[in-house]
This record gives sequence, structure tokens and C-alpha cells, in this order.
Amino acid sequence: MNPDFLAIGVMAAGAAAIAAASLRNLAAGGALFLLLNPIVNVEVAFGETGRSVSYDKLALIALAAGFAWRVLRSGGGGAMLKRRPLTLYAWLAWLAWSLAAAWLSGAPVRRQFWGLAEAAAYFITFLAFLDICAREASRERILRAILCGGLVMVAAVVLQNLAFHVPWKIRGWHSSFRADLFYSPFPLSNLFFYFRPGPIGNPNFLAAWLLLWAASVPLIFRFSRRAGFIACAALPAIFALNGSQGGLIGFVILVLALLWIGGPRLMKMLSARVSPAKARLLLPLAGASVLLLTAASLATHSGFMETSVSPRVYIHRVAGKMIAERPWAGHGSGLFLESFLRAEKEYADKGELKIIPWRTRAQKEGRPLHAHSSYLNAFVETGLPGGLLFLCLMAGGLLEALLHLRKTGRLSPGAPEAWAWAGCAGVLLQAGTEIIFSFPKTACLYWALMALCLTARKAADRE
Repeated sequence: MNPDFLAIGVMAAGAAAIAAASLRNLAAGGALFLLLNPIVNVEVAFGETGRSVSYDKLALIALAAGFAWRVLRSGGGGAMLKRRPLTLYAWLAWLAWSLAAAWLSGAPVRRQFWGLAEAAAYFITFLAFLDICAREASRERILRAILCGGLVMVAAVVLQNLAFHVPWKIRGWHSSFRADLFYSPFPLSNLFFYFRPGPIGNPNFLAAWLLLWAASVPLIFRFSRRAGFIACAALPAIFALNGSQGGLIGFVILVLALLWIGGPRLMKMLSARVSPAKARLLLPLAGASVLLLTAASLATHSGFMETSVSPRVYIHRVAGKMIAERPWAGHGSGLFLESFLRAEKEYADKGELKIIPWRTRAQKEGRPLHAHSSYLNAFVETGLPGGLLFLCLMAGGLLEALLHLRKTGRLSPGAPEAWAWAGCAGVLLQAGTEIIFSFPKTACLYWALMALCLTARKAADRE
């Protein structure tokens, strides 16, 4: 049996299950979507065309279909429409400019289809989770799905790396199919762990996903906030092992946000015997420890400048020239790689750019290249107006969630939504070092947690 047919069958089965659940009950479809999100990574390439179909794309389409059916069935209403957050309008403004820039950029609109479709898919995902999270019973279902999906993923890592080292790779007759259900996130450890890419992708994507997942643990374990402390405390060790400096930066923001939200109350929750005076003393010590840990990890990481900093500086230098060439409409949605390669060659031929050794090796080895920054990616593809609108969408959404949590009295260490907001703040900063919001598994979890924050209600309203 051709493995490609098996892969397509697995993807179709997963998407069909999400679609069926969404059409029957949108909350059930959303929960199944988040449960399978960190576990399954199946993609089939169509020969040498450079095109492919993946489980993530089909899952997004299935969830969107369920949401569309719910809107049609309710006559365009629904719980989501009772409160329209400003983030919704920021999304619409950015999508509108992306469409306008697609026409003005000069690139064929047909080649920009997938870039525009990706942005629209994330917007619809955000709408769907706003509708789901507006109901208290549905919120609980979503949170448990996030927890269970993460636990299954962690269990798979432990079983593979510490027990069986079971790789699952099936290749078709033209080597176009690869299914990695088990993987190791620890490329720097050669003693116990065997590194292969897997469902979450490279270490920076994994770090962003873990930041959001660990911050959502208190959302589920409402009876004990110590579970959240334990989950978050484990993150620095994981990020140090897998070599994700962006993850460590995000973790610093997560901790600082929690300390700002909670202050002495946060320390008191760990132990009732900690006095307020001691808690105030522990806060700067905790912050200093996090900063020292990050600095030590960066200083001891071999090849940090060559493999992490220099490539990003190089990409930003080329991208800056590209933005200056087309400042208003950009180079086309979803066309960063194509435009970058063309501009890089042009600048090198003119003597305006010196190719660094990292880029030469990457070209020889055929390594994929991307913007290494969600914000830089937006500026290059949609121009200065599109980049600014994207910044307003992300920063404005986080600010609106903060103000809403404060208004509803949920901005406290005892409120689970505050932990989710802190995780989103960490990932928002980390997105400056990686294309976090172009990666479906992390982007969908981020917008689901943002929907949780924006739909939080006062205790009296929930009762």
C-alpha cells in the first residue's frame, strides 16, 4: 500500500472527526482540535511541485466549517457576538490591508493565495474560540483538551527517548511523505535523547508552545496553583537543554508578568508560612535568578553568535533593504522566501551584500529559510502599513486582554486567566526572534488562550 494514501487517509480521518464534532457541537470540535494539535504532524508533498497538504491545514478548514455552520444555524448571532472585542476590528483592519497589499504589491495574486488563506484561517480560529469560550461549560472542555494533548505529547517524548527510541518514519516511492508522531526536543543532549523533528517543530516553536501550555496548567488545576509553579519552574531546564534562547527570553517575560500581577501574594500562595516581608525579599531574588540563568545559558551555548545571532542580523539586513524597495505594499503575502532569495542574489551581484558563512552552508545543505521574526515577516510581505497594523493587532490584543481582566477582577495570581495572559505576553516577545504566529500549532493555541482572556467574566456573572 502506498504510504501517501495512508497519510492522506489519516489526515482526512482527523479532519473529518473535527468537522463532524464541530457541526454537532462547536465546543466539542474545538476541544478535539486542541487535543490533536500537539500530537499529529502529517504532511504529503505533491512530487517536485513544492506544494503539499498537511493535517494542520485540514484541521483548520474543518474547524472553520463547524464555526460557519454554527453562525448560519444561529442566523448570524451566537454568544460570540454579544461582546465584540476591539481585537476583532484590529484583525479585520489587518486582513483588509493584506488584501489591498496583495493587489498593489505587483506579485500575482494567485501565488499569494496560501498566505492570505493562512491569515484568514487564524482569524476564523480566533472567532471560533471566542464563541466557544463565551460559555463556562465549554471553557472547561477546552482547557482539559489542552492539558491532555500536552500530556500525551510529553508521554510520547519520554517513552521514545528514555525507553524505546522508536522512530516512526514512512517514506513513499518518491519520498514525499513523512510522519513523525514521536520526537525529541533535546538536540543538545546526546546521552539520553535522540533528536528528530516532530509535531511541534524546531526548539523555538516547541519553547513557545510549552510557554503557553505551562501557563494554561493553572487554568485546569483550579484547586492548586502550585501545579502552575511546578510546570513553569521546569521550563528553564527544558529550554537550556533544547537550546532555545528565544524560549528563555519568553520565560523571563512570563515570570516578570506573573511577579507584576501577583507581587507578594504570588509567593504567599506557595507557602502560607512565607511572611509578606520575606515575600518582598524573594521577588527581586527570583527575578535576578531568572536573568542570571538566561545569561549563563546564552554565554555557554556553543556557536551562539554564529548559529543564532549572526543569521538573524543578516536576514534583518537584507529584509531592511527589501522594505525600503517596496515600503507601502510589500512583496506579497506568503512570498517572503521567494522574495528574499531574489533580493539576496540581486544585492550580492551588485556588491551591496556580503554572503556570510552560515548562509553559504545553509544553501549547500538545502536548509529552509524564513524571517526568524513574525513582525519582520509582516513588514516585508505587507509593507510598512501592514507591519504596523500587525503590531497593533498583537500588542493591542494583549493590552485589551489586560484591561478586560483588570475590569472583571481576574488580574490576580488566583485567577487562571492571568496566568494565560502572562504566557501570551512571553510568546508575544519571543515572536520577535521566530515566526511563531506563522506556525499553526503555536498560533492556534495562542489565539485560543487570548479568547479565554477576552471572554473572562466576573465571579458573580459566572454564577
